[in-house]
Amino acid sequence: MSSLTVRPYQPGPTEDAALRDICLRTGDNGTDASSLYALPWLLAAVYLDPYLKFHPHHCIVIADGDTPVGYAVGTPDTTAFTSRLTEHWWPQVLNRVAQVQNTGTHLLPADHALVTTIHQWALPPASVISSYPAHLHIDLLDAAQGGGWGRRAINELLTTMRQAHVPGIHLGVSAANTRAQGFYTHIGFTVVAFAPWGSFMGMSLTTPPEATPAALHSQVHGKTSL
Repeated sequence: MSSLTVRPYQPGPTEDAALRDICLRTGDNGTDASSLYALPWLLAAVYLDPYLKFHPHHCIVIADGDTPVGYAVGTPDTTAFTSRLTEHWWPQVLNRVAQVQNTGTHLLPADHALVTTIHQWALPPASVISSYPAHLHIDLLDAAQGGGWGRRAINELLTTMRQAHVPGIHLGVSAANTRAQGFYTHIGFTVVAFAPWGSFMGMSLTTPPEATPAALHSQVHGKTSL
């Protein structure tokens, strides 16, 4: 019997450190990115920490006992979130990077790429934002892969989004991450726009969960994904 559970995020230094470790260990299209960064904290500073700070109630954790092994995080309003990042988050992150560089630390290409990402941070196409204003990220260690745990975490996150009266949610997926593309398609996401790095996938949240294609597929075939 599995010891895994899906639960809300529990703010605190121990939980935050565990989630940041997951972010880094899944940061190379689902594989360990630890060796790619001179600043191992930077990836989480971009793709995890602001969600924990600004939207902790939209953070879902997969845990093995007390130990997190995966998470899903999101924001109900991508436009407002982006403004908040620009005004209150990116300046802190960039200042921290500059301080480290002043100590003589040399950044690796992956660090430079993230700094460039921050400087060039932009909203998805208007067609995506208008129908799918929320967005999410999910990262799973091997222990959380299989058995439908990723689907369960996303479903819990979608519940928090529906409670916030969000009409739709999107995510970005790399063209190289074909496994993730298949997973998101299985649970009901569809491609809604393309980008140079991959695609945006969206899901309407105005349809009851039990009526989505992924739910019907699971009912008929008894299958789960990640």
